[in-house]
Amino acid sequence: YQPGVNTMYEAPPPGYWNHFLGTTMPLGAGGFYCVVKDNDDGDGDPLRDSDNQVLVYVTATLPDNTQRQIEVLVKYADPSYVPDNAIVVDGSILFNGTPDILGLKGIAHANGDIVLSGNPTFSVSANATGQIAEGGATVPPGGFNEGVPPISIPDVDPTQYRNLANYTLRADGMILDVATGAMINPGAGGWNGWTYSAASNTWSLSGNNVTPAGTYYAEGNVSITGSGNSPNRTLSIVAEKCISTTGNTRLAPALTGTLMIAGGDIKLGGTAGASYAGLIAAKEQIKTMGTFDHQGVLLAKNAQDVYTLVTAGSVVEPDSQFGGTMSVTYDGGMVTVLKNPNNSVTIVSARKLK
Repeated sequence: YQPGVNTMYEAPPPGYWNHFLGTTMPLGAGGFYCVVKDNDDGDGDPLRDSDNQVLVYVTATLPDNTQRQIEVLVKYADPSYVPDNAIVVDGSILFNGTPDILGLKGIAHANGDIVLSGNPTFSVSANATGQIAEGGATVPPGGFNEGVPPISIPDVDPTQYRNLANYTLRADGMILDVATGAMINPGAGGWNGWTYSAASNTWSLSGNNVTPAGTYYAEGNVSITGSGNSPNRTLSIVAEKCISTTGNTRLAPALTGTLMIAGGDIKLGGTAGASYAGLIAAKEQIKTMGTFDHQGVLLAKNAQDVYTLVTAGSVVEPDSQFGGTMSVTYDGGMVTVLKNPNNSVTIVSARKLK
């Protein structure tokens, strides 16, 4: 609306917030109006919210001119996705090997079944909306919990984040420097460790080059291979297809809390010393193997298979598989670039005033 023009939508000035003023909007033979004000959140400022909660007053005028009024305390969520679990899968999970799921939020959640083929460690719990085949795994402090309610998992669509790229790894083998608009031809020798295979539509990063920090959007697949003395790279990878890593790769995110987003599968490998940080999210499935440390979250949307980088194991397809001797540590509170899948506003309490 335009302030001073569409005045029926404007809230009362701050000086009148103790009065339920407003312009009545017609509704049937009656009408209603709403006022929003800050709750008492302890900051002493009615124009600043510090607890993500506000009070909404709704006043209805009935056809006989009597009025009814309610006060509702609502909490609004961050529009960005903040995971509550170290591993989140919208489907079934197979754990093999001896992975460690650690931290204050060392929880694996599956909107499906969990099969424990190896001996994983969970610092908190493993939760499944279906069944859990425990095998010989050690019971975590919070237990193996079956039949838990499913949780909302955000959509994983790489194309939504193309505009965040610093560099576009194009399907024609060229690299676009978004800031300058320059087109870079890596040629046979590559560019800062990046090379392209048209046959597999794959951009590969290898060697010890300290490639420029930033977010890389790939119109295809991405493969990252680390050698014994690979540098610590600050890179976020957004790929329309699949992402795979091997060797002594060390990556930290350039995007807010987000290291990888793939429109297909993600396969994470590593050798001793390999490390990752942030959210790693696949539209299809995730598979881990080898040895690496990850500070963050692994998320698989488990969309119907299009790609075959990760194939089904002993769990009914589609599924994700977490194995090897890797560790995932997550303490919670990590803001990511994915969109919050839950309602933006929830009701905390409500009461009738008249």
